Amino acid sequence: MRNCLAAILCAVAATAASGDVTPFITRNYIEFNPIQTITLFRSSAGHDYSHGESETCRSMKHYFIPYESLDWSAIRLYSPVCGSVNRLDEEWAGTQVHILADEPVDAEIIIFHVVLKEGVGLGTHLNAGEYLGHHIGNQTYSDIAIRYQGNLHSYFECITDEVFQSFHARGVASRESMIISRDARDADPLSCDGEVFLTTGSLPAEISLSEAAEGEGEPEGEVPCEGEGEGEGEGEGEGEGEDSPTGCFGGSLRVPPAGPGPRGDVLVLVGAGLLLLLCRRQCARSMAQAGV
Repeated sequence: MRNCLAAILCAVAATAASGDVTPFITRNYIEFNPIQTITLFRSSAGHDYSHGESETCRSMKHYFIPYESLDWSAIRLYSPVCGSVNRLDEEWAGTQVHILADEPVDAEIIIFHVVLKEGVGLGTHLNAGEYLGHHIGNQTYSDIAIRYQGNLHSYFECITDEVFQSFHARGVASRESMIISRDARDADPLSCDGEVFLTTGSLPAEISLSEAAEGEGEPEGEVPCEGEGEGEGEGEGEGEGEDSPTGCFGGSLRVPPAGPGPRGDVLVLVGAGLLLLLCRRQCARSMAQAGV
């Protein structure tokens, strides 16, 4: 029975490794105090942004809308993750910046209408929280999209609890409150002509924030990326790898250290799949022996 329980735990771990989003965004991408309103994921705000998904005619990103009285071109933008600039598209207003995260490797952050700081270009590596540039100006909102494992996800699925606290402090009840579920949108469909919304539906499209208290929402500084300062303590525990929780059969799952060769996260995913198969077989044998 103990082996069966271990199999169930391994199945849960394998599912987590390949399915739902584990929050990975450790810094807010935008100077937060000037923001008054944020649109919901799958809303009718702006234009259709579903981009070949199985879902269509809905905005699968978020607009961050500042107070009208402010100079929007003064709003600072930051890299929300450690990652590299892998694409730059000139837009009608500013530049669309694509940042490929270091971890997870299949996560891409897209920030719209940016005026990049000097020195940032294709291939530039950024720390989480590093100053990226500023918003183009009052002619358009700032918006952000997240593509993860080939699908569009809400920014609020991907931010850590620490980052979410700044939104919670300004009246956002939960991550879920920033997302219109697929079922809810399907039940209240929108009509489109190309990317243009012809209808707005009956669901709300945005949420207004409470005013920021003094000192809230200030930039938190950069987060050093993994691998910076390499060489410190070289030789300590060499060859041991990094232990993860105990595996199905009493051993430890090993995460290969970073370096040349296949990426550690790929090996972990492959290993998790193999372990799940073995665990399911072991569980079946244990249940048969127990007469379940």
